[in-house]
Amino acid sequence: MKITTNKEVEQCYFRCPLFATDSDGMLCSHPTFIETKPYVNRIITQDNSINRVPDNCPLKMDDLEMVKNIYLKKN
Repeated sequence: MKITTNKEVEQCYFRCPLFATDSDGMLCSHPTFIETKPYVNRIITQDNSINRVPDNCPLKMDDLEMVKNIYLKKN
């Protein structure tokens, strides 16, 4: 079964499913950052993302379509 859901992002932080944090702070987990140098995905600051999306957000360039596979582990 395939289920498609749409998520419109109006601002960063917990309103975006790509927002993430770690011990160094806030980061964007957009797939374009997977094979980049360390800290390139640190595009989120309090100044550039409160009630808005950062100017260099990858979603501003192109929409992202993601497929989530959920399955039952077979014993």
